[in-house]
Amino acid sequence: FAVKEKAAPRRHEGQNWLWSMEYFEHNSPSRCKGMSFREERMLRAKVSKYIQDSGMNLKLPQLTIATAIVFCHRYYAREAYQDRDPFLVATACLFLAGKVEETPKPLKEVIRATVEVRYSKNTKEALDSLKDPGEVERRKEHILSLERSVLSCLG
Repeated sequence: FAVKEKAAPRRHEGQNWLWSMEYFEHNSPSRCKGMSFREERMLRAKVSKYIQDSGMNLKLPQLTIATAIVFCHRYYAREAYQDRDPFLVATACLFLAGKVEETPKPLKEVIRATVEVRYSKNTKEALDSLKDPGEVERRKEHILSLERSVLSCLG
């Protein structure tokens, strides 16, 4: 007997943003790559809290924070969590939401705020890494690349 693998949904099919609960329970991109429904729900909650805390750290309006969370949820409705670091994607979504809602923050500030939230137990060490201009540039380029990926997906 051959084991039949789940077929991954085709990427970027139309502009349909409505999915059934069955889709997320059984056929989401993350599920097709082996992540359980429970794991995905937990990760969605962690990433949403990360965006919320980072946005508050940046003193962004709640509308901007909510927009970033929606961007992230929509991105991961079409892409698998296993493909890209969800916290970096969330950072890109927060940066993008600031522009969309006309409350932009400089990318360097967004990176600093998200590093503080993500590494709250080792904030000093994490922030020390941002003293290296090369490291800051590398992070900025990575976030800008992810921002383009999010835009392409939401497109």
